[in-house]
Formats: sequence, C-alpha cells, structure tokens
Amino acid sequence: MNGKLLLSQHVSNKRENISNRLLDNKEKGNKSLIENKDALHLHRDHPHTAAYLQDLGRMRKVVLEAADESTLKELAETLQQKNIDHMLWLEQPENIATCIALRPYPKEEVNQYLKKYRLFK
Repeated sequence: MNGKLLLSQHVSNKRENISNRLLDNKEKGNKSLIENKDALHLHRDHPHTAAYLQDLGRMRKVVLEAADESTLKELAETLQQKNIDHMLWLEQPENIATCIALRPYPKEEVNQYLKKYRLFK
C-alpha cells in the first residue's frame, strides 16, 4: 500500500432508482458519479477528500443499494448523529430522497454504518 491511506467514497442509491432505469451497469455507475459530485465539492477542503482527488489511480467508489426512501432517510439520520460527512440527494421538484454520498473515508471509519446495505451489482 506504500504507506498511503486507502480512501473510498461510499454511495447508497434507492433500489427502485437503480431497477427502474433502463440503463446498463456502466450508465448506472455514471449516474451515481453524477449524484455524488456534490459531496466531493461540499467537503473539498477536508484532507481525506483532497488526498482522494490527488491520487486518481487509487480512487475507489463503493456503490450500495438501499431498499427505499425511508431506509435512505434513516441512514442519513444515523450519519448525522455520528458526525459522518455526507450529502442526501433529493430529486426535485418531488423532494424525494434518492441517494446518499459520503465524502471519502477510510472504510474502517464508516463500515459499521453501511454494512447492512448490499453492494450494487
């Protein structure tokens, strides 16, 4: 690992968002990338985010699947209580929670909050 901290950005999408889109896996991944750019921008001055963005060859994103909107809101509340930097994406004009993106973290710092969510395949 060359002494560098391995950072990942975690994204959780609402299941129906993923399954209702007639998109292939590459397009779904790109949609998640679009939805999480705000979290990177919002936390751009954090040392983890700066390190994540400076080492393009080691950028890792983990895309997870949440069952529904209430599950996303529950996760957002937990992250807020635990002071985990994140961004809850709300589709407009309906104001519906569709995605949560965390700033880059070492997985050891956030796994306990995300372990019940399935990896998007």
